[in-house]
Amino acid sequence: EAKQKAIEYLNGIITTEHSNGECDMTLSVIESEHLWLGTILSLGDGILIKEPEHIRGRVIETAEKIMKSYKNYDI
Repeated sequence: EAKQKAIEYLNGIITTEHSNGECDMTLSVIESEHLWLGTILSLGDGILIKEPEHIRGRVIETAEKIMKSYKNYDI
């Protein structure tokens, strides 16, 4: 489950729990390292970065590059 992995691997702290089972949380990452980005990407659509915008943008940019690689690859 994405919530548990975010807590365990990204030092996530739940700030709000919603009735639908979703939650808002604060994550701690060291921006100069790359492990956090891979961890966030591994959570797929189980996580949504709301802010800060530059972190959100970095996740979007990386995901778009991955999608482009797969779309351009002929099997």
